[in-house]
Amino acid sequence: MPLAIRVQFLAGYSGREWPPSPARLFKALVSSARAGWSHSNRKAIDDSLRVLERQGWTEDTTLPEIVAPRATLRPPRQRRFVPNNSKNWPSERKLNPEKGIDLEPEPMVGWDIEAPHTVWYWWPNVEASHVSVIRDVSRRVVSVGKGEDLAVLDATDAEPPADAVRWQPASSGASLEVPETGCLDVCDAVFARDLNELPLPAAGVRAVTYASDARAADREVSTFVLGLWRHGKRCSWDARLLRQVVGPVRHLLDEVRAEVVDVLARGPSDRPAMEALVRRVLLGHDESDKPISEPHLAILPLPSVLGPYPDGRVRRIALADFGGGDNSTRRAIVETAQVLLHGRELLDNGLGTGIVLGT
Repeated sequence: MPLAIRVQFLAGYSGREWPPSPARLFKALVSSARAGWSHSNRKAIDDSLRVLERQGWTEDTTLPEIVAPRATLRPPRQRRFVPNNSKNWPSERKLNPEKGIDLEPEPMVGWDIEAPHTVWYWWPNVEASHVSVIRDVSRRVVSVGKGEDLAVLDATDAEPPADAVRWQPASSGASLEVPETGCLDVCDAVFARDLNELPLPAAGVRAVTYASDARAADREVSTFVLGLWRHGKRCSWDARLLRQVVGPVRHLLDEVRAEVVDVLARGPSDRPAMEALVRRVLLGHDESDKPISEPHLAILPLPSVLGPYPDGRVRRIALADFGGGDNSTRRAIVETAQVLLHGRELLDNGLGTGIVLGT
C-alpha cells in the first residue's frame, strides 16, 4: 500500500537544502511521537517509524520520492546570535565579555516557496497498518526543519499530484539526508545524552543524491545582474577592455568565497567539501588551484545597446552558473555570492577604484 506524507509550509522554509530532506521529515515525526499523547500507543508508533526508516535499505522497499514546488533562496539579510555549546566548533571560541558566554552568528537563510507551498514524500509499498499510525503522528507535527518552519502535515495512501516536479535518487543532483536503519535509536539517544558526553558514533542518516524530472528547457540558470556605480551614479567601461572589468570581479568572488562557506557549511565535517565546491563553482578551480574543465560561474560584461546610452560601453555585469541545473547547493552558492557582492568595491592591483557593485 502506498504512503504519502503531505507537508504544507505556512511561512517558508529556513533549511539549507531544497527540497527538505527526508531525514528532516523523519526527525519531525520522531519529535511528535515523543510527546505525551503517544504514551498509550508507543509500541505501534515505534514499529511504524522503524518501518519508515528501513525504506530503501531492505528488500522490497524504496527510498522516498519527493514531489516539491520550486523555491528561491532568500538572501540572508539578518544574523542571529545563539549560544555555542560545542567544545570543538569553531576551533577558536570567542567569549562574549559582557554576557560571559560564547555567541556565534548564524545567518538567517530561507526559501520562498511557490504555491501551493506543499511538499509530498511518497513511498510506494508500505503495509496498510502503518499508514493510519503515521497519519496520527504526522497530524501532530507543528514544524519540519527548524522551529520557525511551521507546517501542517497529513498522511494518506493517495499519490502526489502527477503534474508536479518529482525528485528521485540519481547519480548527480542535490545531496539530501535520508534516515537509515537505527535512526530512531539515534534520535532517542541524542535526546537523552548529556551535553558533556562524547558525540554519538553514528548519525542515523545517509546522504543520497536526488535529481528532479524537470525538463531541461524549464530549468533556470542561476543568474544575477549587478551594475557598476561610482558616487551614486552609474559608470561605464570601454567594452574593448573586458579584462579591466572581469579581473576585479573575479578577485571579489575569491574574496567572498570564505564567507559563502561560512553561511552554507553545516558544521566542521561539512566544511572541507563545501570549500571545494564553492571554489569550483565561483572560481572554476580545483583544490590545488588548477582550472577545471566543468562549467562554473561565468562573468559576462553587458554592453549598453538599448536605453538612453546605446553606446556599447559596459555598465552592468551578469554572473551565470551554467552548470548548476537543479543542484540546490550550487544555486545556494551563487545566490549567497550575489548577496555578498552587493556593495563591494572593485580593486585594481589592491587599490580601491571607487566603483561598487549594486543593483
